[in-house]
Amino acid sequence: MQETEFAEVKGKIVSGVFALTTRTLILQIISFIATFILTILLTPAVFGVFFVVSAVISFLSYFS
Repeated sequence: MQETEFAEVKGKIVSGVFALTTRTLILQIISFIATFILTILLTPAVFGVFFVVSAVISFLSYFS
């Protein structure tokens, strides 16, 4: 592999890692804000059910 090809691949890798990191950060911020809004809008009992279902879905998503 020539130096120019290596530099091009390295640039694409860095760009891809940055894009994925930024995407994950934005999704986490949106999720946090949505959960905060739901705690205000829902009753404690309904929010408890929401939290349990969310936890189960998060756990099961690791297997897919």
